Amino acid sequence: MSLSSLPTLGELQQQRRPTAKGAPRVVERQAKKAAQGKREREAKAAVWKRANGRCERCGRQVTRGVDSLTAGHVHHRRKRSQGGTWQAKNLLCLCTFCHREVHS
Repeated sequence: MSLSSLPTLGELQQQRRPTAKGAPRVVERQAKKAAQGKREREAKAAVWKRANGRCERCGRQVTRGVDSLTAGHVHHRRKRSQGGTWQAKNLLCLCTFCHREVHS
């Protein structure tokens, strides 16, 4: 087989199967989710920095770890389901006890 008998890149691209109709939308959704995740992480980091390791409701010391008694929770002042955002001004850093109280 000689090199001249191989198809060119352009010919190969024309032979490719067409993509599904929804494929561009899937890619757009994935990009949107990635951007949203980045905004959420940045907002949470800003809240942790603002709280300086303290519950913003009672002042108890909190950690970012997984220990349930000393863990801090980032809480939405206004629920996302009610139009709340991931902006730092809508978030609070709460200790486990205050977070439970707020939700009860």
